[in-house]
Amino acid sequence: MLPELLDAIGNDNAKGEYYLTDLIAMASQSGLNVETLQPNEGWEVDGVNDRVQLARLERIFQQAQAETLMRDGVTLRDPARLDIRGSVQIASDVIIDVNVILGGDVTVEAEPIVVLRSTTPIPVPQPAIPREQLSPVLQEIWTKVEEAVAIRPPETPTEHTLEAVNAWAQGPFTTWIQARTEANRAVEALSNELTNAEHPHSIPERAVGAALFGYLYEDLVSGVRGAPIPEEITNDQELLDVYVGALTNSTSPVARRALDAYLFCARHVAEYLGETPWAEWGPYCYARAEDVNAVYELVPHAQVQESPGAPGASDATEEAPEDTTAPPAPQS
Repeated sequence: MLPELLDAIGNDNAKGEYYLTDLIAMASQSGLNVETLQPNEGWEVDGVNDRVQLARLERIFQQAQAETLMRDGVTLRDPARLDIRGSVQIASDVIIDVNVILGGDVTVEAEPIVVLRSTTPIPVPQPAIPREQLSPVLQEIWTKVEEAVAIRPPETPTEHTLEAVNAWAQGPFTTWIQARTEANRAVEALSNELTNAEHPHSIPERAVGAALFGYLYEDLVSGVRGAPIPEEITNDQELLDVYVGALTNSTSPVARRALDAYLFCARHVAEYLGETPWAEWGPYCYARAEDVNAVYELVPHAQVQESPGAPGASDATEEAPEDTTAPPAPQS
């Protein structure tokens, strides 16, 4: 019966719209029983006339689902930055990080404790202990680095004329640089706390922290170097050489921070962690240092090859009773 009634709804009104509420009168006139239901919340029956109202109701709905999860014992880092797009069953004591999207039918158990993260994992080795067991400051650094590198450079202009590239550089590209700089500074603000921390995992955490800083800087400088070059410059070899040289000079300081951080990590692992489950961080950091130096030619290649932690370098020493080194201090 419902399909027939729906087909019979007309739009003979001032706005020319189809009102579903006409179904009530139409069903009653057809001799059907009409039963009523009381909504739990007033917003459940609010009307939607445009995308602004639709978005507003979506946020209210998402907030209601977040509150239900929290009452069931789920920890939300930020209830306003959770998006549920399906059916979820999440056990008590599960932790959900910011900007997580849950789609489809999702079931999450809490044995062992589970942390759902939103950010795209960065290409580093896994720590020797669960990430949730790292110190709070290193966990925060790791998350903030992931959030920073998730801020991707804007789409390049379709035309690579000087006018188009300049407009792009002064507009969305500048906005991206500002956002990345702010995100980088949020990470750098935690550097001293990591360096000065003393706890059972402070020695390996300094190596991990240095690797994260290295990737933070490497990713930023890579995004800058990926900016388009105006056709007027690419078509003139002399101008292109000047442009590339200027770009290299402007990005080299940031690339050097990446190199220093990676080399610190490799040296730190070689000196203190060579025979521990953290040892794989050494070759990783050395390989990243080689990649950065190959692109930016910051130091002689032999200098990188001779650094502790490089293949063929002197064997790692036994773990020292006290760690007196610290990651290179970041500079804004």
